[in-house]
Amino acid sequence: MAGTSKFKRYLIMRKTSVITALAILLSLPISAWATLGQNVQSINIDASNLNAEVRSTDRGAYQIYELTAANADGGGGYVREYLDPNNDVVFGVSWSGITYQAAELVLGAYLNQAKALAGTDQNRFDYDMGGSEDNYNGYFVLVPATPYGLNTAVVR
Repeated sequence: MAGTSKFKRYLIMRKTSVITALAILLSLPISAWATLGQNVQSINIDASNLNAEVRSTDRGAYQIYELTAANADGGGGYVREYLDPNNDVVFGVSWSGITYQAAELVLGAYLNQAKALAGTDQNRFDYDMGGSEDNYNGYFVLVPATPYGLNTAVVR
C-alpha cells in the first residue's frame, strides 16, 4: 500500500507541475514569441520555441535566417526570417511545411491583422498563406520595415 500512496503523490505533483508550466506559458504575451517586427535576438527565441536549427545567409541589404525543424514523421518544415541589418528589424517571414500553431508563434498579432485586412487594398502587409493545420505554407512581409528599394518579393 505504501508504494501506491507514493505513486499517487508523484502523479499529483507531476500534474501540478504540468498545469503550472502551461499557466506560465499561456500568460506570456504573444509578443514574447513573435519575431516579425522585432530584432535579431527574437530569431533565437523562435528557434528555441520551434526546436529548430538556425542557418544564416547575408544578402547585403538583408539577411536570411532559416530555421529548420524535423517533424515526428521524419519530414521537416522551415521558417525563413528576413532581417534588415541596418535597422535590426525582422521585416519578413516565409514558411513551408510547419503547423498553423508554429506560424502563429512566429507571426504573433500580425496574423490576426492580416486576416482582418484580407481582400482590402492596403500597403502595410504583403502576404499569402494557406495549407492544412499540419502543413501550413506562406509568406508575410511588414512593408514599412522593408529595406529601402528592396522588392518585397524576396520574401518567399
